[in-house]
Amino acid sequence: MRRCGLSERNGIFYAQLFNPKTHTFMTVKSTGKRKRDEAAGVATDWLKNGLPSKKRGKEPSIDIVMTLDAVLSGLQTLPVLPDDISRVIEVMKNGQFIENAVVRSCTGGSTSVKGKGLVK
Repeated sequence: MRRCGLSERNGIFYAQLFNPKTHTFMTVKSTGKRKRDEAAGVATDWLKNGLPSKKRGKEPSIDIVMTLDAVLSGLQTLPVLPDDISRVIEVMKNGQFIENAVVRSCTGGSTSVKGKGLVK
């Protein structure tokens, strides 16, 4: 299976990397190159060294990018229960990404996640 695909738009080549964790292609990203061979070189570099990121100070490894893509894809497509979301929130809190959150339950109530543990 190909690890990436190249397409051309308005004279610029875009790469779409294959994520073996989700068995899907990720969102296209501009290589900024007008020649196919140069664009292929950029895509190969991304597969080897990671994708460039404007938001993060350094380039994350391709494994990190693909793992995050798999997690986000799973959250969007799998049947996720409120208990599952509570576990995700706990991970986010432990990493100090969020302080608290409210999870809507299937019965219409909600579960507030604050500090350590759940408060119903």
